[in-house]
Amino acid sequence: MVFEIPSDMNPALVGLAWLRGRWEGTGFQEWPGQEKVGYAIQVDFVENGGDYLHYLCQAFEVDAAGAPTKPLFMETGFWRPLADGTVDALV
Repeated sequence: MVFEIPSDMNPALVGLAWLRGRWEGTGFQEWPGQEKVGYAIQVDFVENGGDYLHYLCQAFEVDAAGAPTKPLFMETGFWRPLADGTVDALV
C-alpha cells in the first residue's frame, strides 16, 4: 500500500499514518436457526492536528444489492501512540 505522510501531521502519529482514511468491507453473519444476513462495515480514522486519531466504526445490515437497510452497531473512540511503541485505544 502506498501512502504519503502529510507534512502537517503531528509527528507523534507517523507510526499510525497508514490507518488514516476510510476502510470498508462486507460479509455475512449466519447463526444456527437464523437467516443468513449480509452486512457492511466502514471504519474511519481521522486526525485533526492532535496526538491521536479519532476512530469511528459503523456496521449496517444490507440488502442483496449491498444497500444499507438498517444499522447494526456504531462505536467511536481515540487511538494515541505512546512513547514505548504501544497504542492507547479508548473505545
